[in-house]
Amino acid sequence: MKNRRGATKDLLGAVYPILNVSTFTTVATGGLHHGQAPQKTPMPYGVLQAPSGYPGVQSMGNPGEEVRFQLHAVSSGRDYAEALAIIDIAKQLLDGERPTLSNHLVLRLWWENTVTYADPELVNGVPVWNAVSQWCALVDQVS
Repeated sequence: MKNRRGATKDLLGAVYPILNVSTFTTVATGGLHHGQAPQKTPMPYGVLQAPSGYPGVQSMGNPGEEVRFQLHAVSSGRDYAEALAIIDIAKQLLDGERPTLSNHLVLRLWWENTVTYADPELVNGVPVWNAVSQWCALVDQVS
């Protein structure tokens, strides 16, 4: 078996600029962040997080890598509608895209599901709503 380099870091690096555009940040006014938003980030905002990669289906003679990541939308609205609006914009921007990665080929990128929930405790006296969407990309190493 060939030595494979994971594509997770490169994929998240390629997804970030696709999402970090005015279409997204007009709704997610607190911006888009990697891993975790800084303390006191104004809501609503989005966070790319929880990446993982593992061997996937056979592609081009080698097993591809399925890279999973999440987009976490956080809102202080009256309900989860604002958080879901952030996810909906991300779906329009990302679903079906094939970002360019160094030494890898993205064969497919797709949205899988979204879960919404309220934080069990108030943050600064304000209820916080979350929408977390799961994404997957099938990536093949080309060099």
